[in-house]
Amino acid sequence: TAMATDADRVDIIDELIDRFGDLPAVVTTLLDVAQLRTICNRLGISRINRKENALSMRLEDKYVKDPQALLDALRKTDPRLSVTVKQPTCILLTLPPTTDANLLKEGIKVMGKVLSLMPTANEPEQVSDAV
Repeated sequence: TAMATDADRVDIIDELIDRFGDLPAVVTTLLDVAQLRTICNRLGISRINRKENALSMRLEDKYVKDPQALLDALRKTDPRLSVTVKQPTCILLTLPPTTDANLLKEGIKVMGKVLSLMPTANEPEQVSDAV
């Protein structure tokens, strides 16, 4: 099951708790990674990497259904988002120094908002291959 929304995440967590009991922290982190990858995949992002105090997310042009709508959504969402002009095109979410867990959670929040502003949800073939 894909996990793009918080409701999807709650459903999966409830199912896991029903089957296995309390979740260890490592499972919560894994769920954070899965949720961020799902959101980014729908936006046409193929790779997510941590670079110092930023998430670097590589766009795959062939999977971005409406590039102008994506740029508009990025502009409306958060001033910490920027787009590189050199190839490959990347979206950067820059934050003050923080932990990996906080970076993941902020990435989920910000990129989830970007996805919610898109006129139609992109649901490309599987394009993510790294976090």
